[in-house]
Amino acid sequence: MKPLALLILVLVLAGCGSAPAPSTGDLTVADSAQLAAIFSAADLDVTVFDDGSVVLKEYPLQVLVFIEDEGESLQAVFPFVGVGLGDPAKVDRWNGERRFGRAYIDEDGDPLLASDLLLGEGVREEAVVAWGKLVLSMLPVFRDEVWPRQTPAAEPLNE
Repeated sequence: MKPLALLILVLVLAGCGSAPAPSTGDLTVADSAQLAAIFSAADLDVTVFDDGSVVLKEYPLQVLVFIEDEGESLQAVFPFVGVGLGDPAKVDRWNGERRFGRAYIDEDGDPLLASDLLLGEGVREEAVVAWGKLVLSMLPVFRDEVWPRQTPAAEPLNE
């Protein structure tokens, strides 16, 4: 076989079994239906909350995921609400030991966990799914380490 024909044959055969090059993506999320579809396609438990947010669930825990910046970013928020017993030392320890979820004490004194994902150039749906799984994996750890108590109070709070 002539050298040029051999070279062409090698190049053609090299391209035959290879996977397509991954797209660099340019993902934005238009609405909660699109976001829910991304999570659902990966077998994550998700419910549309409203046009701008979904609830991502890992029983019994749930996290709100908001579409922000006109679809250019996502924010997950996992609050402990209603008791106002956030411990600043636990929040500081969480933030000192973790990178992908920030803990806060909100204006009512309740601890919450937040995580953001920037979308856009180079981001694909796989990154959204991986981030969603990461957020879900943080929920029980945050609950166990930062929430003031794991069960309801023995007596109702005077609200």
